[in-house]
Amino acid sequence: MRLNLSSEKAAPAAVSRKPTGAAAPTKPQKVALEGMRWVVENATGTIELPQAELDMKQTVYVYNCKDAVIKIDAKVNAVSIGEKLSVFFT
Repeated sequence: MRLNLSSEKAAPAAVSRKPTGAAAPTKPQKVALEGMRWVVENATGTIELPQAELDMKQTVYVYNCKDAVIKIDAKVNAVSIGEKLSVFFT
């Protein structure tokens, strides 16, 4: 078996770049109770789930929230996070 020790290197592949001027359209904010699951999607700012409607048997699903604070003031069964987020419990 022979090794090619020549100093020639292959040309780098062309890099495709996305246009930087146009931002992706934002989806509408969604805060809704679907069955026994609270869905919080595409939220920004402060979202406060109504304490009177929260139940220990319900779950909360958080997805695609940027710069958001979601307040859950009552006990729920579980909190699911759909992507990497910072979490702070008080």
